[in-house]
Amino acid sequence: MPYIQPEGAPERSNRLGHVRTAMDPSVQRALESYFLPPAVSGPPPIADLLIEAVTLHVSGLPEPAYAISIDGSKQEVEVRPDFPSARVGFAQVAGVFSQLDALVPAPRGGFVDPVAIAQAAHAALVKGVVPTSVVTVRPGQTMYEAWREGVWDLFTTCELEGPAGIRTSLVNVLAHVLGTPTVPVSSVTLERCPGRHDRDCQVGGLEIPISGAKCPECGTTLYFTDATNTHDEVEEFGSNDNALGRLMSVLELLTFLWQIRIFSQIDPGRVFPRCAFLLDGPLAMFGRPAGLKRHALRFLQAIHAQEIAAGRVGLPVVIGIEKTGVLAEHAEHIRDYIPPGYLLCLPDRYIREQIQHREGNRAYGYDTDYGRRFVYRARDGRTLVFSMPPMPSGDPTDDAATVNLAHYPSLDTALGLLDRVGTMLYRNAVIPVAFAHNFASLPLGTGSQVLTYLAQDALGATRTQVRPTPFF
Repeated sequence: MPYIQPEGAPERSNRLGHVRTAMDPSVQRALESYFLPPAVSGPPPIADLLIEAVTLHVSGLPEPAYAISIDGSKQEVEVRPDFPSARVGFAQVAGVFSQLDALVPAPRGGFVDPVAIAQAAHAALVKGVVPTSVVTVRPGQTMYEAWREGVWDLFTTCELEGPAGIRTSLVNVLAHVLGTPTVPVSSVTLERCPGRHDRDCQVGGLEIPISGAKCPECGTTLYFTDATNTHDEVEEFGSNDNALGRLMSVLELLTFLWQIRIFSQIDPGRVFPRCAFLLDGPLAMFGRPAGLKRHALRFLQAIHAQEIAAGRVGLPVVIGIEKTGVLAEHAEHIRDYIPPGYLLCLPDRYIREQIQHREGNRAYGYDTDYGRRFVYRARDGRTLVFSMPPMPSGDPTDDAATVNLAHYPSLDTALGLLDRVGTMLYRNAVIPVAFAHNFASLPLGTGSQVLTYLAQDALGATRTQVRPTPFF
Protein backbone atom coordinates (compact mmCIF):
# COMPACT_ATOMS: atom_id res chain seq x y z
CA MET A 1 0.00 0.00 0.00
CA PRO A 2 1.77 3.20 -1.14
CA TYR A 3 1.89 6.49 0.73
CA ILE A 4 0.00 9.43 -0.71
CA GLN A 5 2.10 12.48 -1.57
CA PRO A 6 1.06 15.97 -0.37
CA GLU A 7 -0.35 16.80 -3.81
CA GLY A 8 -2.46 13.64 -3.77
CA ALA A 9 -0.49 11.37 -6.12
CA PRO A 10 0.53 7.91 -4.88
CA GLU A 11 4.09 7.12 -3.87
CA ARG A 12 6.08 5.83 -6.86
CA SER A 13 7.66 2.38 -6.65
CA ASN A 14 11.34 1.67 -7.24
CA ARG A 15 11.77 0.88 -10.94
CA LEU A 16 14.02 -2.06 -10.02
CA GLY A 17 11.87 -3.26 -7.12
CA HIS A 18 10.79 -6.34 -9.07
CA VAL A 19 14.28 -7.69 -9.73
CA ARG A 20 14.75 -9.64 -6.49
CA THR A 21 11.39 -11.38 -6.84
CA ALA A 22 11.94 -12.16 -10.52
CA MET A 23 15.39 -13.67 -9.83
CA ASP A 24 14.44 -15.66 -6.73
CA PRO A 25 14.81 -19.42 -7.44
CA SER A 26 11.90 -20.30 -5.11
CA VAL A 27 9.58 -18.07 -7.11
CA GLN A 28 10.68 -19.76 -10.32
CA ARG A 29 10.14 -23.22 -8.82
CA ALA A 30 6.66 -22.26 -7.60
CA LEU A 31 5.68 -20.99 -11.04
CA GLU A 32 6.93 -24.15 -12.70
CA SER A 33 4.87 -26.28 -10.32
CA TYR A 34 1.56 -24.59 -11.16
CA PHE A 35 -0.97 -26.05 -13.60
CA LEU A 36 -2.19 -23.92 -16.49
CA PRO A 37 -5.02 -25.35 -18.60
CA PRO A 38 -3.97 -25.68 -22.24
CA ALA A 39 -4.98 -22.87 -24.54
CA VAL A 40 -8.04 -23.61 -26.63
CA SER A 41 -7.17 -24.17 -30.28
CA GLY A 42 -9.81 -24.66 -32.91
CA PRO A 43 -13.57 -24.66 -32.44
CA PRO A 44 -14.82 -25.14 -28.87
CA PRO A 45 -16.89 -28.31 -28.20
CA ILE A 46 -20.25 -26.56 -28.39
CA ALA A 47 -21.88 -28.15 -31.44
CA ASP A 48 -24.32 -30.18 -29.34
CA LEU A 49 -25.09 -27.20 -27.10
CA LEU A 50 -26.14 -24.73 -29.82
CA ILE A 51 -29.82 -24.17 -30.52
CA GLU A 52 -31.25 -21.91 -33.20
CA ALA A 53 -33.60 -19.42 -31.55
CA VAL A 54 -36.38 -19.91 -34.13
CA THR A 55 -36.61 -23.61 -33.21
CA LEU A 56 -37.39 -23.00 -29.53
CA HIS A 57 -40.76 -23.87 -28.06
CA VAL A 58 -43.22 -21.00 -28.45
CA SER A 59 -44.02 -19.63 -25.00
CA GLY A 60 -47.40 -18.14 -25.80
CA LEU A 61 -46.38 -14.84 -24.24
CA PRO A 62 -47.05 -11.70 -26.29
CA GLU A 63 -44.11 -9.64 -27.48
CA PRO A 64 -43.01 -7.48 -24.52
CA ALA A 65 -44.26 -3.91 -24.73
CA TYR A 66 -42.70 -2.74 -21.47
CA ALA A 67 -39.36 -3.33 -19.79
CA ILE A 68 -38.66 -2.87 -16.08
CA SER A 69 -34.91 -2.76 -15.47
CA ILE A 70 -33.10 -2.67 -12.14
CA ASP A 71 -29.58 -1.51 -11.32
CA GLY A 72 -27.78 -0.29 -8.21
CA SER A 73 -24.81 1.88 -7.32
CA LYS A 74 -22.81 2.53 -4.17
CA GLN A 75 -20.19 4.93 -2.94
CA GLU A 76 -18.27 5.18 0.32
CA VAL A 77 -17.06 8.69 1.18
CA GLU A 78 -14.73 10.07 3.84
CA VAL A 79 -16.33 12.39 6.33
CA ARG A 80 -13.10 12.99 8.20
CA PRO A 81 -9.90 11.97 6.41
CA ASP A 82 -7.63 12.03 9.47
CA PHE A 83 -6.78 8.80 11.29
CA PRO A 84 -8.85 6.84 11.88
CA SER A 85 -10.74 7.77 8.73
CA ALA A 86 -14.47 8.23 9.28
CA ARG A 87 -16.68 7.05 6.41
CA VAL A 88 -20.31 6.64 5.47
CA GLY A 89 -21.71 4.63 2.57
CA PHE A 90 -24.38 5.70 0.09
CA ALA A 91 -26.39 3.19 -1.92
CA GLN A 92 -29.17 3.65 -4.42
CA VAL A 93 -31.13 1.34 -6.69
CA ALA A 94 -33.08 2.48 -9.75
CA GLY A 95 -36.15 0.82 -11.16
CA VAL A 96 -36.76 2.08 -14.70
CA PHE A 97 -39.99 1.53 -16.63
CA SER A 98 -39.51 1.71 -20.40
CA GLN A 99 -42.05 1.64 -23.22
CA LEU A 100 -40.32 -0.57 -25.77
CA ASP A 101 -42.35 0.58 -28.76
CA ALA A 102 -40.71 4.01 -28.48
CA LEU A 103 -37.24 2.44 -28.74
CA VAL A 104 -37.69 0.93 -32.19
CA PRO A 105 -35.29 2.67 -34.61
CA ALA A 106 -36.27 4.00 -38.00
CA PRO A 107 -35.95 1.60 -40.96
CA ARG A 108 -32.58 0.81 -42.55
CA GLY A 109 -30.46 1.22 -39.45
CA GLY A 110 -31.81 4.61 -38.42
CA PHE A 111 -31.50 6.00 -34.91
CA VAL A 112 -34.09 6.23 -32.18
CA ASP A 113 -35.45 9.73 -31.60
CA PRO A 114 -33.72 10.96 -28.39
CA VAL A 115 -36.86 12.87 -27.38
CA ALA A 116 -38.86 9.65 -27.66
CA ILE A 117 -36.27 7.88 -25.52
CA ALA A 118 -36.54 10.53 -22.81
CA GLN A 119 -40.31 10.29 -22.80
CA ALA A 120 -40.32 6.48 -22.82
CA ALA A 121 -38.32 5.96 -19.61
CA HIS A 122 -39.56 6.67 -16.08
CA ALA A 123 -37.49 5.89 -12.98
CA ALA A 124 -37.96 5.47 -9.26
CA LEU A 125 -35.09 5.31 -6.77
CA VAL A 126 -34.47 3.49 -3.50
CA LYS A 127 -31.68 5.31 -1.73
CA GLY A 128 -30.08 5.56 1.67
CA VAL A 129 -26.95 5.91 3.76
CA VAL A 130 -25.31 3.71 6.40
CA PRO A 131 -22.28 4.20 8.69
CA THR A 132 -19.25 2.28 7.48
CA SER A 133 -16.20 3.34 9.56
CA VAL A 134 -15.83 5.21 12.88
CA VAL A 135 -19.21 6.92 12.35
CA THR A 136 -21.94 5.29 14.48
CA VAL A 137 -25.67 5.77 14.95
CA ARG A 138 -25.22 6.50 18.64
CA PRO A 139 -22.22 6.96 20.96
CA GLY A 140 -20.42 3.88 22.25
CA GLN A 141 -21.49 1.49 19.52
CA THR A 142 -19.20 -0.98 17.81
CA MET A 143 -19.07 -0.85 14.03
CA TYR A 144 -21.14 -4.03 13.85
CA GLU A 145 -23.87 -2.52 16.01
CA ALA A 146 -23.86 0.75 14.07
CA TRP A 147 -24.07 -1.04 10.74
CA ARG A 148 -26.95 -3.28 11.82
CA GLU A 149 -28.95 -0.37 13.25
CA GLY A 150 -28.20 1.71 10.15
CA VAL A 151 -29.48 -1.08 7.89
CA TRP A 152 -32.61 -1.41 10.04
CA ASP A 153 -33.24 2.34 9.77
CA LEU A 154 -32.76 2.18 6.00
CA PHE A 155 -35.22 -0.69 5.62
CA THR A 156 -37.87 0.96 7.79
CA THR A 157 -37.67 4.40 6.14
CA CYS A 158 -37.31 3.41 2.47
CA GLU A 159 -40.52 2.45 0.70
CA LEU A 160 -41.48 1.04 -2.69
CA GLU A 161 -44.62 2.38 -4.34
CA GLY A 162 -47.20 -0.04 -5.70
CA PRO A 163 -50.67 0.09 -7.26
CA ALA A 164 -52.96 2.98 -6.25
CA GLY A 165 -50.03 4.71 -4.54
CA ILE A 166 -49.72 2.04 -1.85
CA ARG A 167 -46.23 2.19 -0.36
CA THR A 168 -44.46 -0.76 1.23
CA SER A 169 -41.39 -0.48 3.43
CA LEU A 170 -38.33 -2.53 2.59
CA VAL A 171 -38.84 -4.42 5.85
CA ASN A 172 -42.23 -5.64 4.66
CA VAL A 173 -40.82 -6.41 1.21
CA LEU A 174 -38.18 -8.55 2.91
CA ALA A 175 -40.91 -10.28 4.95
CA HIS A 176 -42.74 -11.20 1.72
CA VAL A 177 -39.58 -12.45 0.04
CA LEU A 178 -38.83 -14.64 3.05
CA GLY A 179 -42.45 -15.78 2.99
CA THR A 180 -44.59 -15.75 -0.16
CA PRO A 181 -45.76 -13.05 -2.59
CA THR A 182 -49.09 -12.96 -0.73
CA VAL A 183 -48.23 -13.92 2.86
CA PRO A 184 -45.23 -12.34 4.60
CA VAL A 185 -43.44 -14.05 7.46
CA SER A 186 -43.93 -12.52 10.91
CA SER A 187 -40.54 -13.57 12.24
CA VAL A 188 -37.18 -14.99 11.18
CA THR A 189 -34.83 -17.40 12.89
CA LEU A 190 -31.17 -16.45 13.11
CA GLU A 191 -28.70 -19.32 13.11
CA ARG A 192 -26.29 -17.36 15.29
CA CYS A 193 -26.49 -14.26 17.44
CA PRO A 194 -24.95 -11.18 15.76
CA GLY A 195 -23.39 -10.45 19.15
CA ARG A 196 -20.73 -13.05 18.38
CA HIS A 197 -18.76 -10.33 16.58
CA ASP A 198 -18.30 -8.03 19.56
CA ARG A 199 -19.58 -9.96 22.60
CA ASP A 200 -18.42 -13.47 21.72
CA CYS A 201 -22.00 -14.72 22.09
CA GLN A 202 -22.51 -18.32 20.95
CA VAL A 203 -26.32 -18.51 21.16
CA GLY A 204 -28.12 -19.82 18.07
CA GLY A 205 -31.66 -20.41 16.84
CA LEU A 206 -32.94 -16.96 17.82
CA GLU A 207 -36.46 -16.11 16.62
CA ILE A 208 -36.81 -12.43 15.73
CA PRO A 209 -40.22 -10.82 15.10
CA ILE A 210 -40.45 -7.89 12.67
CA SER A 211 -40.46 -5.48 15.62
CA GLY A 212 -37.11 -6.86 16.83
CA ALA A 213 -35.89 -8.52 20.02
CA LYS A 214 -32.91 -8.86 22.35
CA CYS A 215 -30.57 -11.79 22.76
CA PRO A 216 -31.39 -13.47 26.11
CA GLU A 217 -27.71 -14.30 26.62
CA CYS A 218 -25.72 -11.16 25.72
CA GLY A 219 -28.45 -8.49 25.45
CA THR A 220 -27.59 -7.57 21.84
CA THR A 221 -30.44 -5.78 20.07
CA LEU A 222 -31.67 -8.02 17.26
CA TYR A 223 -33.23 -6.68 14.09
CA PHE A 224 -35.43 -8.41 11.54
CA THR A 225 -33.00 -7.18 8.86
CA ASP A 226 -30.22 -9.26 10.45
CA ALA A 227 -31.67 -12.06 8.28
CA THR A 228 -29.86 -10.48 5.29
CA ASN A 229 -26.50 -11.25 6.97
CA THR A 230 -24.81 -8.16 5.55
CA HIS A 231 -23.31 -7.48 8.99
CA ASP A 232 -21.16 -10.58 8.59
CA GLU A 233 -19.24 -8.70 5.87
CA VAL A 234 -18.45 -5.74 8.15
CA GLU A 235 -14.89 -4.97 9.25
CA GLU A 236 -14.43 -3.29 12.61
CA PHE A 237 -11.66 -1.03 11.32
CA GLY A 238 -11.12 0.48 7.88
CA SER A 239 -13.26 0.67 4.78
CA ASN A 240 -16.49 -1.31 4.51
CA ASP A 241 -16.95 -0.92 0.79
CA ASN A 242 -17.36 -4.70 0.46
CA ALA A 243 -20.20 -4.82 3.00
CA LEU A 244 -21.77 -1.83 1.24
CA GLY A 245 -21.68 -3.80 -2.01
CA ARG A 246 -23.47 -6.73 -0.37
CA LEU A 247 -26.12 -4.37 0.99
CA MET A 248 -26.62 -2.87 -2.45
CA SER A 249 -27.13 -6.35 -3.93
CA VAL A 250 -29.81 -7.05 -1.32
CA LEU A 251 -31.54 -3.78 -2.19
CA GLU A 252 -31.39 -4.68 -5.88
CA LEU A 253 -32.89 -8.10 -5.22
CA LEU A 254 -35.76 -6.78 -3.12
CA THR A 255 -36.54 -4.02 -5.61
CA PHE A 256 -36.42 -6.46 -8.52
CA LEU A 257 -38.71 -9.04 -6.92
CA TRP A 258 -41.15 -6.45 -5.64
CA GLN A 259 -41.49 -4.81 -9.06
CA ILE A 260 -42.40 -8.22 -10.48
CA ARG A 261 -45.00 -8.69 -7.74
CA ILE A 262 -46.41 -5.19 -8.27
CA PHE A 263 -46.92 -5.67 -12.00
CA SER A 264 -48.43 -9.10 -11.45
CA GLN A 265 -51.22 -7.32 -9.55
CA ILE A 266 -51.88 -4.57 -12.13
CA ASP A 267 -54.63 -5.58 -14.55
CA PRO A 268 -53.77 -9.29 -14.25
CA GLY A 269 -53.57 -10.95 -17.62
CA ARG A 270 -53.29 -7.71 -19.58
CA VAL A 271 -50.16 -5.77 -18.56
CA PHE A 272 -48.08 -8.39 -16.75
CA PRO A 273 -47.61 -10.84 -19.68
CA ARG A 274 -46.40 -7.94 -21.84
CA CYS A 275 -43.68 -6.96 -19.36
CA ALA A 276 -40.03 -7.96 -19.32
CA PHE A 277 -37.97 -7.64 -16.14
CA LEU A 278 -34.22 -7.14 -16.48
CA LEU A 279 -31.65 -7.08 -13.69
CA ASP A 280 -28.18 -5.69 -14.28
CA GLY A 281 -26.06 -8.70 -13.34
CA PRO A 282 -26.73 -12.41 -13.00
CA LEU A 283 -29.68 -13.80 -11.09
CA ALA A 284 -27.45 -14.62 -8.15
CA MET A 285 -26.57 -13.51 -4.63
CA PHE A 286 -23.00 -13.57 -3.34
CA GLY A 287 -21.25 -13.45 0.00
CA ARG A 288 -23.07 -13.84 3.29
CA PRO A 289 -26.48 -12.74 1.87
CA ALA A 290 -26.33 -15.63 -0.63
CA GLY A 291 -28.95 -17.57 1.34
CA LEU A 292 -31.57 -15.18 -0.07
CA LYS A 293 -31.18 -16.83 -3.47
CA ARG A 294 -33.42 -19.75 -2.49
CA HIS A 295 -36.11 -17.37 -1.26
CA ALA A 296 -35.84 -15.40 -4.51
CA LEU A 297 -36.33 -18.49 -6.65
CA ARG A 298 -39.26 -19.69 -4.56
CA PHE A 299 -40.81 -16.20 -4.78
CA LEU A 300 -40.64 -16.17 -8.59
CA GLN A 301 -41.93 -19.73 -8.89
CA ALA A 302 -44.87 -18.81 -6.65
CA ILE A 303 -45.84 -15.94 -8.97
CA HIS A 304 -45.53 -18.30 -11.93
CA ALA A 305 -47.86 -20.75 -10.16
CA GLN A 306 -50.38 -17.96 -9.53
CA GLU A 307 -50.41 -17.07 -13.22
CA ILE A 308 -50.87 -20.70 -14.27
CA ALA A 309 -53.66 -21.18 -11.72
CA ALA A 310 -55.45 -18.17 -13.21
CA GLY A 311 -55.35 -19.78 -16.66
CA ARG A 312 -52.56 -17.58 -18.00
CA VAL A 313 -49.21 -18.44 -19.58
CA GLY A 314 -47.06 -18.01 -16.48
CA LEU A 315 -44.20 -15.74 -15.44
CA PRO A 316 -43.18 -13.34 -18.23
CA VAL A 317 -39.59 -12.66 -19.23
CA VAL A 318 -37.34 -12.39 -16.14
CA ILE A 319 -33.62 -12.25 -16.89
CA GLY A 320 -30.32 -11.01 -15.50
CA ILE A 321 -27.74 -9.56 -17.91
CA GLU A 322 -24.16 -10.49 -17.00
CA LYS A 323 -21.58 -8.11 -18.50
CA THR A 324 -18.42 -9.19 -16.62
CA GLY A 325 -16.97 -12.30 -15.03
CA VAL A 326 -15.55 -15.59 -16.28
CA LEU A 327 -18.64 -16.57 -18.27
CA ALA A 328 -18.78 -13.20 -20.04
CA GLU A 329 -15.07 -13.47 -20.85
CA HIS A 330 -15.51 -17.01 -22.16
CA ALA A 331 -18.50 -15.97 -24.27
CA GLU A 332 -16.46 -13.18 -25.84
CA HIS A 333 -13.63 -15.62 -26.56
CA ILE A 334 -15.85 -18.09 -28.44
CA ARG A 335 -18.27 -15.60 -29.98
CA ASP A 336 -17.09 -16.28 -33.54
CA TYR A 337 -18.15 -19.91 -33.18
CA ILE A 338 -21.74 -18.99 -32.25
CA PRO A 339 -23.80 -18.05 -35.32
CA PRO A 340 -26.06 -15.00 -34.96
CA GLY A 341 -29.51 -16.03 -33.80
CA TYR A 342 -28.22 -19.06 -31.86
CA LEU A 343 -28.43 -19.87 -28.17
CA LEU A 344 -25.58 -21.63 -26.35
CA CYS A 345 -26.69 -23.76 -23.40
CA LEU A 346 -24.29 -24.00 -20.46
CA PRO A 347 -24.79 -27.28 -18.59
CA ASP A 348 -22.59 -27.72 -15.58
CA ARG A 349 -20.37 -30.27 -17.33
CA TYR A 350 -19.39 -27.66 -19.94
CA ILE A 351 -18.65 -24.97 -17.35
CA ARG A 352 -16.62 -27.38 -15.28
CA GLU A 353 -14.60 -28.75 -18.22
CA GLN A 354 -14.15 -25.67 -20.40
CA ILE A 355 -14.22 -22.70 -18.02
CA GLN A 356 -13.37 -23.82 -14.50
CA HIS A 357 -11.19 -26.82 -15.49
CA ARG A 358 -12.00 -28.72 -12.32
CA GLU A 359 -13.39 -32.03 -11.17
CA GLY A 360 -16.11 -32.75 -8.64
CA ASN A 361 -19.87 -32.76 -8.48
CA ARG A 362 -20.43 -29.32 -6.96
CA ALA A 363 -22.46 -27.42 -9.55
CA TYR A 364 -21.42 -23.95 -10.67
CA GLY A 365 -23.51 -21.43 -8.72
CA TYR A 366 -24.85 -24.02 -6.27
CA ASP A 367 -24.77 -21.60 -3.33
CA THR A 368 -25.45 -18.39 -5.25
CA ASP A 369 -27.58 -18.71 -8.40
CA TYR A 370 -31.34 -18.54 -8.73
CA GLY A 371 -31.11 -18.40 -12.53
CA ARG A 372 -29.37 -20.57 -15.12
CA ARG A 373 -26.83 -18.90 -17.41
CA PHE A 374 -27.10 -18.94 -21.22
CA VAL A 375 -25.12 -17.27 -24.00
CA TYR A 376 -26.98 -15.71 -26.91
CA ARG A 377 -25.47 -14.33 -30.11
CA ALA A 378 -28.01 -11.72 -31.13
CA ARG A 379 -28.91 -11.25 -34.77
CA ASP A 380 -26.94 -8.00 -34.87
CA GLY A 381 -23.80 -9.78 -33.59
CA ARG A 382 -23.90 -8.83 -29.90
CA THR A 383 -22.87 -11.59 -27.48
CA LEU A 384 -25.00 -11.64 -24.33
CA VAL A 385 -24.70 -13.75 -21.19
CA PHE A 386 -28.02 -13.86 -19.37
CA SER A 387 -29.71 -15.96 -16.72
CA MET A 388 -33.31 -17.12 -16.24
CA PRO A 389 -35.08 -18.82 -13.31
CA PRO A 390 -36.38 -22.37 -13.88
CA MET A 391 -40.15 -22.84 -13.97
CA PRO A 392 -42.44 -24.18 -12.59
CA SER A 393 -40.05 -25.76 -10.08
CA GLY A 394 -36.50 -27.02 -9.73
CA ASP A 395 -33.15 -25.34 -9.30
CA PRO A 396 -30.85 -23.84 -11.96
CA THR A 397 -28.12 -26.29 -10.93
CA ASP A 398 -30.26 -29.37 -11.64
CA ASP A 399 -29.04 -29.72 -15.24
CA ALA A 400 -25.56 -31.21 -14.89
CA ALA A 401 -25.08 -32.88 -18.28
CA THR A 402 -27.69 -31.21 -20.48
CA VAL A 403 -30.06 -28.29 -20.03
CA ASN A 404 -33.75 -29.15 -19.96
CA LEU A 405 -35.19 -26.22 -21.90
CA ALA A 406 -38.70 -27.16 -20.77
CA HIS A 407 -37.80 -25.53 -17.45
CA TYR A 408 -37.33 -22.19 -19.22
CA PRO A 409 -40.65 -21.74 -21.06
CA SER A 410 -40.19 -18.04 -21.92
CA LEU A 411 -36.79 -18.47 -23.62
CA ASP A 412 -38.05 -17.69 -27.13
CA THR A 413 -39.70 -14.47 -25.96
CA ALA A 414 -36.57 -13.47 -24.03
CA LEU A 415 -34.34 -13.94 -27.09
CA GLY A 416 -36.76 -11.95 -29.24
CA LEU A 417 -36.55 -9.14 -26.68
CA LEU A 418 -32.73 -9.19 -26.66
CA ASP A 419 -32.76 -8.90 -30.46
CA ARG A 420 -35.07 -5.88 -30.25
CA VAL A 421 -33.39 -3.80 -27.55
CA GLY A 422 -29.76 -3.69 -28.64
CA THR A 423 -27.83 -0.43 -28.62
CA MET A 424 -24.64 0.71 -30.34
CA LEU A 425 -23.79 3.03 -27.44
CA TYR A 426 -21.93 0.28 -25.57
CA ARG A 427 -20.45 -3.10 -26.42
CA ASN A 428 -22.91 -6.02 -26.07
CA ALA A 429 -25.47 -3.72 -24.42
CA VAL A 430 -29.25 -3.57 -24.14
CA ILE A 431 -31.14 -0.30 -23.90
CA PRO A 432 -33.27 -0.89 -20.74
CA VAL A 433 -30.19 -1.85 -18.71
CA ALA A 434 -28.35 1.21 -20.02
CA PHE A 435 -31.31 3.29 -18.79
CA ALA A 436 -31.00 1.72 -15.35
CA HIS A 437 -27.26 2.50 -15.29
CA ASN A 438 -27.99 6.11 -16.08
CA PHE A 439 -30.53 6.57 -13.30
CA ALA A 440 -28.77 4.48 -10.64
CA SER A 441 -25.14 5.54 -10.98
CA LEU A 442 -23.46 7.65 -8.33
CA PRO A 443 -20.84 9.54 -10.36
CA LEU A 444 -17.24 9.94 -9.29
CA GLY A 445 -15.66 13.39 -9.19
CA THR A 446 -18.36 15.97 -8.64
CA GLY A 447 -20.80 13.33 -7.39
CA SER A 448 -18.35 12.15 -4.75
CA GLN A 449 -17.69 15.71 -3.65
CA VAL A 450 -21.38 16.50 -3.26
CA LEU A 451 -22.03 13.37 -1.19
CA THR A 452 -18.95 14.07 0.93
CA TYR A 453 -20.12 17.64 1.64
CA LEU A 454 -23.60 16.34 2.45
CA ALA A 455 -22.24 13.89 5.02
CA GLN A 456 -19.77 16.40 6.51
CA ASP A 457 -22.39 19.11 6.92
CA ALA A 458 -24.88 16.71 8.51
CA LEU A 459 -22.27 15.42 10.98
CA GLY A 460 -20.81 18.84 11.75
CA ALA A 461 -17.40 18.01 10.26
CA THR A 462 -15.16 20.45 8.40
CA ARG A 463 -15.53 20.34 4.65
CA THR A 464 -12.59 18.71 2.84
CA GLN A 465 -11.82 17.94 -0.77
CA VAL A 466 -12.29 14.37 -1.93
CA ARG A 467 -8.95 12.65 -2.01
CA PRO A 468 -8.08 11.15 -5.40
CA THR A 469 -8.33 7.39 -5.63
CA PRO A 470 -4.83 5.89 -5.79
CA PHE A 471 -3.98 3.52 -8.61
CA PHE A 472 -2.16 0.49 -7.27
